[in-house]
Amino acid sequence: MATTTNSKAAFEAHLRDLELDPLLENFKKEGWVTYGDFGFACSQGDNADALLKEVLVPLAGDQTRYYAKLRRLFAHSYVIAQSETQRFADQGGNNEPITKLHPAEGEQRREEVKKRITGFTLTGELDPSARLIDRWASMAASGQVRYLPWSRCTSSRSELLETPESTTLRVDLATGTWTKGDAPDEPDAPLANDLLLDSALRRRALAAEIADVCSYDSLQLWHESLKTALLRDPPPGFGKITHRQIEDADKELFRLIAERCRSGIKRPAPGQPTAFEAALKDLMWSMDIRMLLQPLPRSSGASSSSSSAASPLVPSSAQLQKLIGHMQSFKQDLSGLKRKGPDPSSSKGGGKGRKGKARADRHAPRELIGKWTKTKSGDPLCFNFNMNGCDNASAGGRCDKGWHLCAEPRCLKPHSLRNHS
Repeated sequence: MATTTNSKAAFEAHLRDLELDPLLENFKKEGWVTYGDFGFACSQGDNADALLKEVLVPLAGDQTRYYAKLRRLFAHSYVIAQSETQRFADQGGNNEPITKLHPAEGEQRREEVKKRITGFTLTGELDPSARLIDRWASMAASGQVRYLPWSRCTSSRSELLETPESTTLRVDLATGTWTKGDAPDEPDAPLANDLLLDSALRRRALAAEIADVCSYDSLQLWHESLKTALLRDPPPGFGKITHRQIEDADKELFRLIAERCRSGIKRPAPGQPTAFEAALKDLMWSMDIRMLLQPLPRSSGASSSSSSAASPLVPSSAQLQKLIGHMQSFKQDLSGLKRKGPDPSSSKGGGKGRKGKARADRHAPRELIGKWTKTKSGDPLCFNFNMNGCDNASAGGRCDKGWHLCAEPRCLKPHSLRNHS
């Protein structure tokens, strides 16, 4: 990863700014193609005689009009190299980006990615912000893996707002959208639907390649597996994968990569993938990660109207009410079968026999003590109908409490006990 100190593009852009580009070939011949190289080109630092002999003459010869600008460029190069050395020494424990790609270097890297990536263009919502690229660049410079939340995967368009990024954006599980809490208005990566999520993840992968941490193809393969899990239909009895689940899997993968790359994330050798990319390819298929992307059993107490309509196993409220009514009726019929006897006045039927009468009197209201509480077949009589009246059925009919028949012994006619004569 080319920082400003090691960036050839940034150094060449500075040469052109100082109108030293006619000497570019001489710089390349001497091997001074970056700030880091040229800042230490003189063996005796800023010694005037040594600088003239070792730097100015080899580059400009007798063209003295370039000497002042070359001294200025030498001073700039030394300061830039020293400044980055100091930042490298002081970077411990700082979670904020400490490395920024020079605009010339960033644009050069962006153009290289544009030429390689096909199928879309790096414009609009797919153009990663400089801030996002700098986060990856900081990771490459420090060698420490840091998780990059989806909310930080901003575009260059949102960066034009020039306001701080949010640290309180979270996924709303009910709507699948980002919420800001008490944060002020600021650029973020909105997740109004899965299309915007796809754009945010693509920007993260593009920024990783621009910063030379991980190729776009490898990181995007992981992102595609997240989207596949999110859109997969669950088996019967299980709920769909939520945004929270794929976010947890994303965080866990970065954590495992950080453990694997404690000694740094750079390339072990030219032409090989970075340590970050190698760990990503290996760990994204691990059991620890894949388990987080499995559908979870659906809760028996929580079901939305959409899931109830989609699943035939979940009854509607009308079906539940009908089922409860059938169960109550069945319970009454079963109770009548258990108590059925030849005559409610017999001891077996529980009517006027000594034991049956005692049981009936214990449960009957005071007004019905000594009266019949069941029909001859053992079905219950409605107490309310006989005492105060009941509107749930007509005389001679049956409500959920029992038959609307007279409770006077041996009467059982379709009128209440109050109307018995």
